[in-house]
Amino acid sequence: ANVFGMHATEIAVIGMAGRFPMAKDLDSFWDNIANGRDCISEVPQARWDTDAYYVQGQPGLGQSNSKWMGVLEGHDHFDPLFFGLSPIEAEAMDPQQRIFLQSCWHGMENAGYTAEQLSGSKCGVFVGCAYGDYNLLSREQQINALGFTGGATSILAARVSYFMNLQGPCVSIDTACSSSLVAIATACDSLITGASDIALAGGVYVMANADMFLKTANAGM
Repeated sequence: ANVFGMHATEIAVIGMAGRFPMAKDLDSFWDNIANGRDCISEVPQARWDTDAYYVQGQPGLGQSNSKWMGVLEGHDHFDPLFFGLSPIEAEAMDPQQRIFLQSCWHGMENAGYTAEQLSGSKCGVFVGCAYGDYNLLSREQQINALGFTGGATSILAARVSYFMNLQGPCVSIDTACSSSLVAIATACDSLITGASDIALAGGVYVMANADMFLKTANAGM
């Protein structure tokens, strides 16, 4: 999550935060890039059993010729009470919602702001995201209220604005692979028009099961 500030038509990134495969923060991320570290590994059993899907060569329906991914560790670690959420509500939240909420908070701190300073401000929230697959793991979560809000992309951005009392635009954006870039571009547009005085912009994506692997394999991706 990037934090942007503005003076006239000049836009500056004044804070950053993020979590990536084999990098719990931006310092680790830049270190991985500087050292040319390969951060792709085999899908861990804790995510899903690749033996049930993996084949070499051309995959059939329900199969994948990939068993590798960028593994985001600690995606299930979350302090709900810090964000005023009950543990049962947090459990129903897609990890994408939890991670983006955490990263926005860390980005705010990195920019030198406090929640009290941003509260009530025209701070926009722009997030590139896609509908997650987390609630596919539980039929109960698919049909109950907490699972509904916990999986909604609109709520993903709204949780940040609600928790921090931000009064700027609040937008979730899905343009596939360009979603994060479009979120940042939209945040810049909002700063230029004056709809936002400051903005949180970024993206998030976490796979909870093998469905995306199977769909993309079937599409030859």
